[in-house]
Amino acid sequence: MSKPYLITGRKNTGGVFPRLPIETLQSTQPEQFTLFILAFLFIQDRQSAFMEVIDFGSLAPGASWTNPTPDRPGIRRLPSTFLQIGGIHGLPYEEYPGDPRPETDRASDFSTNDKKDTHPVPSRFGGYCNHGAVFFPTWHRPYVLLIEQAIGEAADGIAAALEKNNLNQGGKWIKAAKELRFPYWDWAEADVANKGLPVVLHTDKVTITLPGGTKKEVDNPLSYYPFEGGKIPTGFRDVPDPRKLKEHGPCVRKKVGRLFTFDGTGDPALVWDEFSNHTTESLRKKDYRNAGSLEGVHDSMHIIIGGNGHMGDPDYAGFDPIFYLHHANVDRLLALWEYCYRDYWMGVGYTNKGKLYPWTQSRGTYFQVYNEQLLPDSPLAPFRGGDGGYWTSNQTRFLNETAFPKYYTYPEIAGIKVDQPATPEQRVKARAALQKYYGFEPRETSLKLHATAPALFQTDVPVPAQRTAVKNYRSFVIVVKLPEHAFNRPYSFNLYKTALSNEGSEGDEIIGSVSVFARPDHSPCKGCALRRDAGSIIRGIIPIPPTLVDRIIESKEGLNVQEVNEQELTEEIKKGFAGVIIDSKGVELAQARAGGGLAMIPEHDTVPHHIAPQKIVLLSAAAAHPEDDPEGPVSLFDWKHHGDIFTSGWEKSDNFPE
Repeated sequence: MSKPYLITGRKNTGGVFPRLPIETLQSTQPEQFTLFILAFLFIQDRQSAFMEVIDFGSLAPGASWTNPTPDRPGIRRLPSTFLQIGGIHGLPYEEYPGDPRPETDRASDFSTNDKKDTHPVPSRFGGYCNHGAVFFPTWHRPYVLLIEQAIGEAADGIAAALEKNNLNQGGKWIKAAKELRFPYWDWAEADVANKGLPVVLHTDKVTITLPGGTKKEVDNPLSYYPFEGGKIPTGFRDVPDPRKLKEHGPCVRKKVGRLFTFDGTGDPALVWDEFSNHTTESLRKKDYRNAGSLEGVHDSMHIIIGGNGHMGDPDYAGFDPIFYLHHANVDRLLALWEYCYRDYWMGVGYTNKGKLYPWTQSRGTYFQVYNEQLLPDSPLAPFRGGDGGYWTSNQTRFLNETAFPKYYTYPEIAGIKVDQPATPEQRVKARAALQKYYGFEPRETSLKLHATAPALFQTDVPVPAQRTAVKNYRSFVIVVKLPEHAFNRPYSFNLYKTALSNEGSEGDEIIGSVSVFARPDHSPCKGCALRRDAGSIIRGIIPIPPTLVDRIIESKEGLNVQEVNEQELTEEIKKGFAGVIIDSKGVELAQARAGGGLAMIPEHDTVPHHIAPQKIVLLSAAAAHPEDDPEGPVSLFDWKHHGDIFTSGWEKSDNFPE
């Protein structure tokens, strides 16, 4: 049996260095960027592209990452290769060679007589990844650390070869390799709506800088992973869709800003549950802060970026190089959130009516059985740390005495250094800074609005202690609940503002989406069908732009007055919405229109209840800032429920699966 591949990060490299934005790495760190590209080509086993720059014979012999070298058998079973790292997340449903277990251990937690192992299905051996559970953020942290370590080890050898073959380099390549950390792409930046996907992430070729300043164009390992053969199969073709990311960019940005609206109070376990994942095992309706979840915005980006490609399918996502830049940003957002909310944590479970309930992984994983209890010190397989044991959630944390060193940080943002201890006052300021950075600015926005005369915009309930209400402002949000296995594949709910009369459908305006990043269940058994029918519900939010609400109110005479009835006002807001269910290919499966007076859809054209969205409702809340600091973090209060939006039902589209 082979030895475990211990994940320690970039230990023994002389310090803690930042993970940089990919475009910053490319434009300001030429040596690091060159090493990153070459190391990525190396772990992808793209021999011909790599050898255009470096001969394998010049690499340091005996290093773990060169044994065996790609021209020898066994390279594909090395735990630091891209093929094996990508397979951790889903297919091919094989044991990760970096965590080999004896046959007796593999069988010891499975019994054909135990219903938790055999019913319901699909098989729990569908990848190691944790989704829809409180482990979602913590499990993915050592996963990104793994590829960072693999890239770094390869970069060390490449740097040594470049120094050896090019005299008078003065050790700058060795230094660059030691400081190299895995980059991220912040898909919630303000300019994504205009720029879309960074060029370096989709071009087939990329330019690197070699010793002496020579520029060389090489295959771009960030654009795609070629698999065996490296050819697109006959009958398939690439279909770029740059518009999609730009259209959804503003909504994604708003969702990230709202992640920092938790006010620092409340049950830490309940808040962690709402923030960490899209199923929220613990929460009752009254417990929600309606701030969304990290996993929820993560899901949306998988579908927005991936479409019908690898990123859009959980089984294949780990084989798309952008997956790791995406998850490095998810990890960065987690680090920022930890800095702001160090006391929010999963704990040993959640309490409901005085009774303690455990966290669980309901679907199981390659390592975990169905409904296995999740604890802060439970193993995060298959990731083994420097002591040989599995990483745990406690060890993944920043700024925690039980955490393992990780040897990376993130660049300072709005004065926040995620790896430095913070006082309570600094954490409060950080929440305000991050809200503003990601575009959640109620006070500033309120000054630009015109249609704020209705009584709904004037707070009529007590403002929380030591807070001051933001005048003439109300935050509207759509809460969406979707069946995870409705269509047996990933899909999304898209919300539109319908066109004004006589504009036609071409005038419809995308507001945002909630995505279901689900694995298909191919099993034909009755138990599987029952589980799909009663399956888990994905919860997400779509913030409604205040300027859109302003526009709707202004568009109808008699709405922008104090006396307008709240129900009349909110019905007019809802009337302008349309919903569409699409699959990851962009094919429309179902649609719905909002507004009173619409005829109910005939039964034979109606989407079955267990497949249709379970709830799509409009909510709103008032906003408040600290009474002594108008620039402080905003929190939301006085939540009002304005009812379902699509009351006439969901109509099957021509491509609805029967």
